Amino acid sequence: MTAKALKKILPFFVFISIASLIALLWHGSRPSLAGMLMALALSYAVFRLRRRYDLLKEKDRELQESESKFRSLVEHSLAGIYLVQDGMFKYVNPKFCAVTGYGASEIIDRLGPRDLVYSADWPLVEENLRKRLDNEVPAVNYTFRGVKKNGELVDVEAHGARTLYNGRTAVIGMLVDITEKKRLEEQLRQSQKLESVGLLAGGIAHDFNNILTAISGYASLLAMSLSDETLKGQAKLILRSSERAASLTQSLLAFSRKQVIQPMPIHLGTALKDFEQVLRRVLPENIEIKIISRDRQQVMADPGQMEQVIMNLATNARDAMPDGGTLTIETADARFDERFSEQQLWMSVDTPLVCLSVADTGLGMDRDVREHAFDPFFTTKEVGKGTGLGLSTVYGIVSQHNGFILIDSQKGKGTTFSIYLPGTDAAPGCIREAAGADDRVPGGSETILLAEDDENVRHIAEEALTGQGYSVVIARDGEEALRVLQKMSGRIDLMVLDAIMPKKGGKEVYESARSQGYNGAALFISGYTGESLHNNYFADYGLRLLAKPFTPSLLLRTVREALDGRGHKKVS
Repeated sequence: MTAKALKKILPFFVFISIASLIALLWHGSRPSLAGMLMALALSYAVFRLRRRYDLLKEKDRELQESESKFRSLVEHSLAGIYLVQDGMFKYVNPKFCAVTGYGASEIIDRLGPRDLVYSADWPLVEENLRKRLDNEVPAVNYTFRGVKKNGELVDVEAHGARTLYNGRTAVIGMLVDITEKKRLEEQLRQSQKLESVGLLAGGIAHDFNNILTAISGYASLLAMSLSDETLKGQAKLILRSSERAASLTQSLLAFSRKQVIQPMPIHLGTALKDFEQVLRRVLPENIEIKIISRDRQQVMADPGQMEQVIMNLATNARDAMPDGGTLTIETADARFDERFSEQQLWMSVDTPLVCLSVADTGLGMDRDVREHAFDPFFTTKEVGKGTGLGLSTVYGIVSQHNGFILIDSQKGKGTTFSIYLPGTDAAPGCIREAAGADDRVPGGSETILLAEDDENVRHIAEEALTGQGYSVVIARDGEEALRVLQKMSGRIDLMVLDAIMPKKGGKEVYESARSQGYNGAALFISGYTGESLHNNYFADYGLRLLAKPFTPSLLLRTVREALDGRGHKKVS
């Protein structure tokens, strides 16, 4: 019996009880024992009914509170809650409406699961609904693609179970929007893949640079020694070809983040305006260029690398607008916030950033192309019209500057690359041959310790140095270099050390030599540079770093400068 039922009959029992007592008192001065017992029994029954009524009333109140609590939980749930019966939705909560884009009145008794599921995924959803309705499984958990009211696809995860509604079988479930989660997972997988490819690319580039050092070195020596102009010209062609190959390896190093950068405080907006004339010469007249500078904050960046980033993105935009269009390059101050939390976890909230965006009105990219845009050698261009390294180089440069890059693109509506750069610590510079360098090379008579594990590089360096009067002592690895140094104590004027060698690298050799009292000069050479070479170490000690491939003339000039102390920062 419910509290409501008791509430209706309770007054009747109270009336009967009072009436019985009055009758007994009215008809006799001394009520009979039976009458008194009956009156007491009626009073006790009224008391029990009243107590029962109070208990039921309290339970009703608790039930109402519980129902209100659970309704509030369902209505405010972060997951979409639904109830399906006879192929139609009988209940949906506000979150379910938010995920699908429909209002509750548009769904309940009007739409079924099939109306909100992508057609290719409907067989999966239908089978899982059947399993629950037929009680084959108590509950299921699976993912599928849903269709929102506006036609947009959304990735969802469904949890559902069989239940009873109004005495009949139904399915109750929970729906979670996992679109962003899947995007982040894919982004993580892509980042890991790019990192692996980057390691491979860096290793390949290192080996290539050793080979190219020998090719360019011997080609230079031939060009200088040949008197026949035809043969001399052919040697120079070999040299130019090796330089183009070196440029390709530099792109690989940029992608793998193993190239040396020379960061300095720069204002991206100012640098962009200075570079505008170069862009206008590169891009055809049917492409309008808009330069917008809104950044006030400086960043630590390599100007040459930033120019390469802009040039690569501009030429990519050019190819995406074969019939012309508008290229908008804009700089603006930004702040690191929750939107970027998955990009650079080491950054703190409100880290100051500068955004460099490059937007075109071209062909745009579909989802598959966007996902592979930064893969090395990936290209949608015709064979022979691109290396597929342009965007991967951009990715590498931006990553090496501790920044990140985002793509916003739609097929037929254009593409926007947004690059976010913070301030970074200074890193060492790298010595490269200047265009049009003087062919005249200096010589000397000093004694040089040459430690290099690659035979071809070692041979070309030794030949170049001895040809200009230097005395050269050879070491094939780091440990042999230290033995030679100890044996020739006080007679070594310069150590030329490969940064990465078997047994001991150049850094370890140099530190051991310093601990043994060596106070001469040092020059490091390497086929790749970057974090593995301890950039800050070279910067702190003012040490020189010569990147492979190098020509004999560049090696000789750098050796002379190291011996003379030109441009060498004193160790504090």
